[in-house]
Amino acid sequence: MRFFKFLLLSVSLGCFLQIAQANDIPGLPGKVNGGKPVDITVYGLPPATDAYDIGAKANVAVAQEFMKRYPNVGLKPFSFLKVPGAGAAGMAQDTDTLMAMAGGVAPDVLNVNFRQSDSFIRQGFLLPLDDYFTAWENAPGGKEELARTIPTERLWDVARRIGPDGNMHTYCLPPMLYAMTMQYRKDVLRNAGLPERAPKTWDEFYDNCVQVTDPRPGKGIYGYNIENTWRLTWILWSAGSEILKQKEPGSQEWFAAYGDDKAVIGYQFAWKIVKGPWVICPTCEKHYAIEPSANQVKCPNGHSFSVADLESKKSLFHGVCPPPGVDTWSEGKQAFSTNYMTDMQMAGPIDPTLIGVALVPAGPTGISSAELNSTMLAINGTIKDQAKKDAAWAYIRFRSSEVAKRITTRIFVDGGYAKYLNPAYLREFGYTEYLHDVPPDWEEIYEKALESAHPEPYGKNAQQIYNEMDKGWDLIKMMDNPETSQVKMLLSENVARTNERLIGTIPPAERNKRDTVALICVICSLIIFAIMFKYTLAMYGEALATPNQRSKTAFRRTLIAWAIMAPALGAVLLFQYYPLSRGSVIAFQNYQLLLGSQWLGVQNFGNVLFATEFWEAMWHSLIFAVLTIGLGFFAPVILALMLREIPRGSLFIRIIYFLPSVTTGIVIMLLWMQLYDPSQYGVLNQTLAALHIPTQKFLTDPKLAMLWIILPGVWASVGPGSIIYLAALQQVPDEYYEAAEIDGAGFFSKLRHITIPYLKPLLIINFVGASIGAFKSFEPIWIMTGGGPAEKTVVVGLEIWRNAFMYLRYGYATAMGWILASLLIGFTIFQLRYLSKVQFKLSKSE
Repeated sequence: MRFFKFLLLSVSLGCFLQIAQANDIPGLPGKVNGGKPVDITVYGLPPATDAYDIGAKANVAVAQEFMKRYPNVGLKPFSFLKVPGAGAAGMAQDTDTLMAMAGGVAPDVLNVNFRQSDSFIRQGFLLPLDDYFTAWENAPGGKEELARTIPTERLWDVARRIGPDGNMHTYCLPPMLYAMTMQYRKDVLRNAGLPERAPKTWDEFYDNCVQVTDPRPGKGIYGYNIENTWRLTWILWSAGSEILKQKEPGSQEWFAAYGDDKAVIGYQFAWKIVKGPWVICPTCEKHYAIEPSANQVKCPNGHSFSVADLESKKSLFHGVCPPPGVDTWSEGKQAFSTNYMTDMQMAGPIDPTLIGVALVPAGPTGISSAELNSTMLAINGTIKDQAKKDAAWAYIRFRSSEVAKRITTRIFVDGGYAKYLNPAYLREFGYTEYLHDVPPDWEEIYEKALESAHPEPYGKNAQQIYNEMDKGWDLIKMMDNPETSQVKMLLSENVARTNERLIGTIPPAERNKRDTVALICVICSLIIFAIMFKYTLAMYGEALATPNQRSKTAFRRTLIAWAIMAPALGAVLLFQYYPLSRGSVIAFQNYQLLLGSQWLGVQNFGNVLFATEFWEAMWHSLIFAVLTIGLGFFAPVILALMLREIPRGSLFIRIIYFLPSVTTGIVIMLLWMQLYDPSQYGVLNQTLAALHIPTQKFLTDPKLAMLWIILPGVWASVGPGSIIYLAALQQVPDEYYEAAEIDGAGFFSKLRHITIPYLKPLLIINFVGASIGAFKSFEPIWIMTGGGPAEKTVVVGLEIWRNAFMYLRYGYATAMGWILASLLIGFTIFQLRYLSKVQFKLSKSE
């Protein structure tokens, strides 16, 4: 009896301690699901066995402490299919959760960045957290901790938004704040004879970049790297411009704003960093910038040269950025880089004696402003189980608590990383002995950066704002001397395109015109399709007609044929035509995954027909198809003819040529991406250098990128294609060739009069299939360039994928697919007509 009393007392005490332990965090429930087991899937949770870096170890320690407090809650890491290197712009980071939502496999706890937040809220992907926040605020000490967790009104603007129901809700909880700052390498500045401090202004920053940069062989030192638009946002904000703006505070209406005069100044300065001309004096080695239009220059020490002379001496350079794809900052060969400071971690694993931190340089108006960001935790809006909701809230609330920060601080201190932490937490949690390891100015720099920072764009469809900005930026980078009027016009066009593409801003008169044209096109297409469909059925009817159609034998054969085809026909109807019919409906809707879809009529078709990017993508698809067919269609035929003439070792050579087809297409593309490395260290560039051929840009060259994308596919497919044609060549009777040789026919004569006529059916069928496939293909482009550079490799297939899975414009993307299909229907009709007249036979074996 005494044992049972002791056991009951122990259990009661344990429950009390658990509840008390949970309640030391305001707003955190004491129990979840009444103590019954419940599992939640968490985005970004590293498995304990894979926690190699100190940040992952801290996350695992926080998760383990959470599970100690809630032993009935199981945490599962979320994983999703990813393609390494897919798209230069890093598409997977912004789209994997969206695609998981579309597939119904999204995690319970989401990681939502600022740019994604609006799309997630408008689509109903996020659960309103109002009740949970109210409980937190009303708990003892809740208001104070909530104010520390969300310290600025700008952060509230992101977390609290108008939802699909038209009411204001709180959707996200930020466990950590980020503020962008400028890091600089003291050793690089010292070696260039510059003060070991960060520049204060743009002019000083650019001058420092010019002074340190030395791209000559054996040096390879650079100033700064603007590899994408994200790296120049601080320039636009410091110039006094904006990227996205609301029409009024709290409004759901947004517009792109990076086309004003201040933005022009910012882009011109960014162009100087990327392409501005400068000189290393051949006489005194002095580094100095020159005007783009200069013909004769004089160095600060008085040495005069013509630009032509400097070019011949290889002393004229353009830009202070490293070659694309080269990470000179990690190699210690770059002076400046923009990186985040967080409220927990002041800097990454850097040596404070080697790398300094400062505010970004101020623009012409004296403004120094960079980016404010945060890892926003939210709950999946599709969850119906209240227990899962409560468990998910308990987790994200615990992640943002002071207890979690205490654990993270302990893990960093125990791991020897105390010198990277915010001194405020070292003081708060009793690690004052480590304060002298943290540079004394870091805390002040972070506070100033946080105070002046701009939130990362978080308006409508803002998750792809950088991709849209890249289009204008890529064109500016290609200019030799960007005049103000040129940049202004280009940015105005880019902003208008962004407002239409992302924000959906179209004047009513333009809307009516598009709808009228679209309605006419849709009606005409339906009529043409009906005529072609009837023509095709009649054509097959004629081909299959026999004199004894009504005989019992013919009827029995027909039944047997239908019985044999029924399973395949059912599968085709179920998995192809049923989704196709559903997709046809989506083309006339503003389709949404979770919320109700609205009927738009032919509006989506009108938007596609008048979209410049669609016709540009069609042109690129045509180029892709022509190059693919020109390089890849005839090569297998030629190779098959050559293999047929080889008297010995033919089987071994066939195997060698066939081997690339065993490797998956993704692996082949990733392999060739390594070969295409545009730096001097790339495999192909090293080969070209040995042949005294200049270094090539390959996939970063707007003019030739499409060609380089196609070559790996040709290389991989020429072998399997040749085997097919070689099998077809076995059908040609040897007597024909022998008779032709007796008559004195040569190789080309036999090819023209014997080989090609026999291969004609196969050639035509493959040509039509290759043409349709080339127009629909986008996978190689998606993997190798993501549509870049300067959108020169965006094909229709990629444009459809982007609109569906990146912009969530499913109806628009479906309409685009139907328009593409209608343009290719002629190929299909021709193929069906030819197939109806072809009789296939087995090839004879050797």
